[in-house]
Amino acid sequence: MKSTLLKKSFIKNKTYYYIFITASILILLSQFIFPSLLADDNYYKMVVANQYHNNLLAFLKFHYDFWSSRLIIEAVLSILVKHFWLWRILNSLIIVSLIAILNAYFNPAKNKTFLLFSILLLLLIPSQQLYETGWVATTLNYLWPVTFCLYGFYPIFKKLKDQRTPNLYDYLLTTPLLLFALNQEQVNICYFSFLLCTIVYSFVVHQKVFLLIPQLLISSLQLIFTFTTPGNTKRTAIEAANRFPDFIHYSLFHKIDLGSYDGITDKLFDIIHHKGAFYYGN
Repeated sequence: MKSTLLKKSFIKNKTYYYIFITASILILLSQFIFPSLLADDNYYKMVVANQYHNNLLAFLKFHYDFWSSRLIIEAVLSILVKHFWLWRILNSLIIVSLIAILNAYFNPAKNKTFLLFSILLLLLIPSQQLYETGWVATTLNYLWPVTFCLYGFYPIFKKLKDQRTPNLYDYLLTTPLLLFALNQEQVNICYFSFLLCTIVYSFVVHQKVFLLIPQLLISSLQLIFTFTTPGNTKRTAIEAANRFPDFIHYSLFHKIDLGSYDGITDKLFDIIHHKGAFYYGN
């Protein structure tokens, strides 16, 4: 029965699927042509191998103490820089998955124009944003967490849209993705905020909220871990002193203003004035 429905869906929307399949093949091919190990990628590859003699736990302990709370991300990163071919394949799948989940959220009718728009939207991301600190490092710290978070939030989105209670399968599928995605603190703060809004809304409309508690617990624990990691505090002090020495004297409102208005306008400027894609070079 299910296979019959899938076959009918493919026949009905065959042009949509042909576009998606063609884009997927081109993305996969592009990942084997353009990217190479650069900047932070080489740092992770060389430092773990030479300074820590491939002792990943010792490397992560150092980063926890002096640099970052993104231990899950950095563990995967340290492995993939040594197997760049594997990153090429996985990153292709992540890009394709991002296109798929964006269309699942905003294009359930499988409109061909929206599909093309979502593909082109990704191509607008300046390539310099991806390769200047390393292809593997940048994609694992930003592209992958955003994509996984969108998949992690999708069962909740379906709950709100269709009044459908998330089932056990949803949890089993999305929990590993959330563990990775929420290790990125910016993604986690966004997810936590949306989740709180969802819980408040569910209370107001008298929907069950206990099924959202596991996600809230994962997000809350990761936030606590982020704010208590000594490396984050030390790195913030170092980065502020080197790049923005006046930052510590700014008020909270001024810091929020800098992080929102200036950050958004800078990104828009980059997109307008640069040409790039997930898989192009200069």
